[in-house]
Amino acid sequence: MAYGRSEAALAGFAWEQRLQRELAELPQPSRVYCGSNRTKPDGPPMTPRTVHVLKRGEVTKPGKIATPGSVAAVPGLPSRFDLRDPNDEGQRRAALADWLARPDNPLTWRVIANRACTTTSASGIVDTPNDFGKMGGAASHPELLDWLAVEFRDNGGSLKKLHRLLVTSST
Repeated sequence: MAYGRSEAALAGFAWEQRLQRELAELPQPSRVYCGSNRTKPDGPPMTPRTVHVLKRGEVTKPGKIATPGSVAAVPGLPSRFDLRDPNDEGQRRAALADWLARPDNPLTWRVIANRACTTTSASGIVDTPNDFGKMGGAASHPELLDWLAVEFRDNGGSLKKLHRLLVTSST
């Protein structure tokens, strides 16, 4: 069933309310700072908090402890980060940023190219810009999306050049 903008917003709001209720029922630390529940008084976090892979996505069913990494579904890209200190939040964030900005990471470039399309037309090439995965919509013109992503990447990631290309095209 396709949702209009207001129905989708209400569904998202209801989901967020449910998640907040479930999280409120879990034992909580007295204070959480920047993703960590272990802080020095008025100082930066000492270590990142433990994050669990959730069984069937349920916050009340924590599974194995998650390790720093990314999705393993992209061939040729590492799914685990090689960190000197896995507890160093700065190293973890830098590793994720480097993974996202890799020139050979098609996900980032395709998502941004599709988002640019949504700003210049009624919809993007993929009509579910928040979900490029299994549950999202398929690209109406996958070759065009790939071409735009490569143009965007090869032009230094310039949104201005990408938008100019989109608004001056005849399609």
